[in-house]
Amino acid sequence: MVIGMDVGGTTARIRVTDAKGSVLWEAEDQGGTLAGIGREELAVRLGRIIRRALEASGTTADDCDRLCIGASGVDTEDAQAVYEEILLELGFSRDRLMVVNDAELLIRMFDAPAVVLIAGTGSIALGSDGKSGIIHRCGGWEHLLSDEGSATWLGMELLRAYVRLCDRRGSDHVLTGLLEQHTTIRNAQDAVDFCQQHIMEKADIAALAPLLETGAKAGSPVCRTILEKGANELTDMVRQLVPLISCGERFTLLLWGSVLLKNQEIQGMTARIAHRDWKHVSVCVPQCTALDCAVLLARGEKRMPVREIR
Repeated sequence: MVIGMDVGGTTARIRVTDAKGSVLWEAEDQGGTLAGIGREELAVRLGRIIRRALEASGTTADDCDRLCIGASGVDTEDAQAVYEEILLELGFSRDRLMVVNDAELLIRMFDAPAVVLIAGTGSIALGSDGKSGIIHRCGGWEHLLSDEGSATWLGMELLRAYVRLCDRRGSDHVLTGLLEQHTTIRNAQDAVDFCQQHIMEKADIAALAPLLETGAKAGSPVCRTILEKGANELTDMVRQLVPLISCGERFTLLLWGSVLLKNQEIQGMTARIAHRDWKHVSVCVPQCTALDCAVLLARGEKRMPVREIR
């Protein structure tokens, strides 16, 4: 049997399949990054979902022919080694493990020039020419220094804008009304306390991001400006990679992650910037999940159905 895993900053997903590809078990649990929660807590969370999957599917680690895990925050060989150590402690064989960054999981599905742009809890862009095996990266250095355009970054921008409005530096009743309606924040000090409380466990800050699309559709100029800034930050990461992978020829830009898949405003803005700046780009969204890709790579297969955005 094979196991595929998609471990994001918020949610971890797992699927166990038999030799014929039939699903034996699929589940999700709490995710997290090594930088965000540390090795000890990461081992607890991975161990919990993997043991649950093995028990429910009636299998053991010895039965696993291949385990492929795409995980947010696996950015260095040291981080990769930590994940492998945790999996070895759970009984898996090192030669049957494939541990990569979640974005790398996706870029490996292409055999032609492509950039995968991910904006979920965090953000990152990876590019490949599809032939050499070399993968180029931009961004994804965690939310305190990077992750521009991600849900966490958008949530922080929303909080910053709210504090400015509390200081009477502008007026936007739609934004302030949304934040006060959907949270316990009522003033600038509340926003500071909320930020300080959640700055390291960033899911609650990221959860504020959808309010921006709601606000933009309701006529909030500040919400729309933040979304436009996010789209420009995201496409700027792509801009750094294009010369390295395409030589001016056609390339695919795959949009992935909750921000780019669920927020239609920022998805449209990002696609429009890409089509404006690159004549031969094909902007796509996946018609499968990252978990599907992990299982396919574990099985040694490459196929990703996509829908083009024009």
